Amino acid sequence: MHSRGAPYYLPTAGVWRPEGAALLATVRALIWKDLVSSGRRPAELASIGVFAAAAAIVVSYATRFTSAHSAVYAVSYFLVPVFLAIFAALFSFIREAEEGTLEGLRASPAPPELIYFSKLVYSYILIEVVVVLYTVLLLFFTGVDPRLLNPWLHVLVASYSFYLAAVSSLASAMLTYSGSRGVLVPVLIMVLILPASQAYIPAYLDALSGIIHGGLTLGLWGLGGAYAFVASALSRILLEA
Repeated sequence: MHSRGAPYYLPTAGVWRPEGAALLATVRALIWKDLVSSGRRPAELASIGVFAAAAAIVVSYATRFTSAHSAVYAVSYFLVPVFLAIFAALFSFIREAEEGTLEGLRASPAPPELIYFSKLVYSYILIEVVVVLYTVLLLFFTGVDPRLLNPWLHVLVASYSFYLAAVSSLASAMLTYSGSRGVLVPVLIMVLILPASQAYIPAYLDALSGIIHGGLTLGLWGLGGAYAFVASALSRILLEA
């Protein structure tokens, strides 16, 4: 593995690039590898799409029996990304372990923190793309409820997705060494997100009501960034164990 402070070079298109460019190229390559790997599994992608559609149908149906539409939407934007984070965890380090490619990844010259960060970005892309699909379908089934068009709501959802991506990638790395990964993934993710995620539902409710809290939103993005930073440091211990 790459040691801290050591020069880091990566051959790209026949050119040896210095550390900064090499690290960026490595991140792109690792993310692209995961995206291509997911693209080769259409059944898995279809199942996630079906989940998004089913969630949108259930939520839109629930709004017909209550006037508290904002509460229903807020809870859905809390729960749907959590389920997607579970999918992302299974598609991250756990998949590498099951396919026998984790050791090759650990033996690569990329620092463990960089490997974790690439998985985080991949998980974030996966979660956010499906959340967007869920939102589009929800708009369709609810007849374009104007509350769902509030951009501030989606900035909050994006920050929540980033936080969950960091949690999901860390949980996946932690469970790589467990024989009961599938069972423990949702449990560990729920334990890791509960301390901070409770702030999101009230924030969603305010956004759906047109109330904007810029400071809170920045704070939630900062929380996600801080969590990702700490998890990145922990990933070295996990991936070098």
